[in-house]
Amino acid sequence: MDLSKMTSGEWVIVFATVMGPILAIQAQKFLEGLREYRNGKLWVFRTLMTTRHQQSRLSPDHVRALNMIDVSFYGNRFLFIRWQTKVEKKVATAWKAYLDNLSTDIYEWSESQKAFHLGERDRQFGVLIGAVAESVGYSFDEVHIKKVCIFRLPTTK
Repeated sequence: MDLSKMTSGEWVIVFATVMGPILAIQAQKFLEGLREYRNGKLWVFRTLMTTRHQQSRLSPDHVRALNMIDVSFYGNRFLFIRWQTKVEKKVATAWKAYLDNLSTDIYEWSESQKAFHLGERDRQFGVLIGAVAESVGYSFDEVHIKKVCIFRLPTTK
């Protein structure tokens, strides 16, 4: 077959025959990446929701989920440029505020200062859960989040 005698239509067919499977695989890899990215966010959300009560906040899964926020809500990179959605920025900001609260040493504070700080911690955790929920497409009102985040089991004497 003489390649110089091929028409433009035949070249298009050759090109489509060669590039079709390559483009299909690339599209599949792109979609799998998006699915994996969303599944990471969903895992963080589900884990934080199942361990949101005061008694569970020191569980290994809860701590692991908190540590994964920076990775799961980092955003997308394209040619050395990082791009975050508004909701991902909201999660990152809420996480930084909550982490700062968690990192504060309160052991030498008065009881009233400790109580205020711990109340603020619960509020910030509620803001964080709300932002993560919004990022994965769930909508919880502030009252619902506040009530379930500060739920305490009765203590036995």
